[in-house]
Formats: sequence, C-alpha cells, structure tokens
Amino acid sequence: MQSYLILLRGVNVAGKNILSMKELKSELEKCGFENVKTYVQSGNILLQSYLEKPEIHKSIEDLMLSNWGYTVSTFILEKEELTSIITTNPFQNETLKSPDKVLITFFKQSSELNLNGSIFHPDQFVISSNFVYLFCPNGYGNTKLNGAFFERKTKTMTTTRNYKTLKIIHELLCDYPI
Repeated sequence: MQSYLILLRGVNVAGKNILSMKELKSELEKCGFENVKTYVQSGNILLQSYLEKPEIHKSIEDLMLSNWGYTVSTFILEKEELTSIITTNPFQNETLKSPDKVLITFFKQSSELNLNGSIFHPDQFVISSNFVYLFCPNGYGNTKLNGAFFERKTKTMTTTRNYKTLKIIHELLCDYPI
C-alpha cells in the first residue's frame, strides 16, 4: 500500500467549487481509500491505496463530477516524491525566515521551461520538470510568477501550495503506517 498526497486544483477558492472536506473524506473512504485525512480547506488530501496514480486520478475526478457536479484537476504525489521536494528545497534559508513566502507550483504534466530569472526580481525560482520552487519576498499575491503565468508558459494545468503547508502535510504522511 502506497501513501499519497492528492492536491485538488481550485476548490474552495473565492467562493467557487465549494467542497466540505469532511464530506469528501467520507466519500473517499466509501471508494476504498484508506487512512484518509484532509488538511485545511484548499483540497489537500492524504490517503493510502493499492491503486496506481492513473486509477486514483480517474477515481477522484469521477467522484468529484458525480457527487459535486464539477470537474477538478488532481495532482498526485507519492510520499517519497514529497520527501524529495521538501529535502531538496533550494530556498532553505528563506524558508526558515518566511515559510509562507516559499511556494511550490506543480505542473499537471512535465514541461520544459526556460525563463530569465532577472526579469522577475525580487522573486526567485528554481525549475524542475514537473514543478517549480518559488521565493516571493513580497508575497504570492504580488508576483507575476503565479499559476496563470506558468499555465501560459507550460500549456498545462498548475496548482500551488506554500512550503509551510507542504511541510506539515509531509510530517502527517510520515506518520502513516507502512
């Protein structure tokens, strides 16, 4: 059985796609997922399953459409993938000072992305194939490096979480039974 982090894109944002995490947890358990937990109201789900990622994507996306009447993109990380993201964070010093100013934007599909970092000063970024680390000293709401920007550049859906949230979720996942 594998432990997963599921990130739902665009739920409970600006009064749209309202979703009760308690209700979602219950429905996921009915679908056979185990040790289901949610963290905050923005679509962060921790669970365990014998299913592979494509099957989990389909199951959750079908569940969202049938129960709540809208489609939602899912981003799925195995515990080991999240561990790697946390431990290789290139903004460790910035994280210690301002953990809410360090974010990770996940890409739905791997993408090649070449950007000139100097034009986004004071914001900084480090690109991986399926996510990008961001440091936004003036806050995510004030950066040009937002989800819409990366979606235009990569032609794929994105979702963003701050490092502090991902660190807490990682700690919760590490407590899961093996």
